[in-house]
Parts: sequence; structure tokens; C-alpha cells
Amino acid sequence: MKHQEPQLEQRPSLGFILTFRAVDLQNRFRARLSRSQEQGATAVEYALMVGLLSVAIIVSVYIFSQRLRTSFATYSNTIPN
Repeated sequence: MKHQEPQLEQRPSLGFILTFRAVDLQNRFRARLSRSQEQGATAVEYALMVGLLSVAIIVSVYIFSQRLRTSFATYSNTIPN
């Protein structure tokens, strides 16, 4: 058996570490940016839903009040004084 010399542990160079760190930070920034864009899109979607719902409620109340007014007018005319 031959005697093997212990291998020195190779450490990554400073340039490699800095490059790796820069890529990591870039990926984190992109992930955060995409999340904030998704949150903005979600807020817009909620605003549209609330707007459409409020319009539907206003139209429903208006139609219901017209029918109710007509019904009361009809019934009040049929009741003798």
C-alpha cells in the first residue's frame, strides 16, 4: 500500500463567494418583487370585486324599492277609506 498524503481542503475563492452571494441576493430580490406584484394584482382584483358588488347592491335596492312602491300604491288604492 502506498502512503497517500492528506489532501488540503480547498476553500472557495473570494470571487466565487462574492459571485454566489450576489446571485443569491438577486434571486431573493426577484422573488420579493414578484410577490409584491402579486399582492398588487390581488388588491386590484379585490377592488374590482367590491366595486361590482356595490353596483349590484345599488341596482338591486333601486329595483326593489320601485316594485315595493308600486305594490304599496296598488294595495292602498284597493283598501276602502
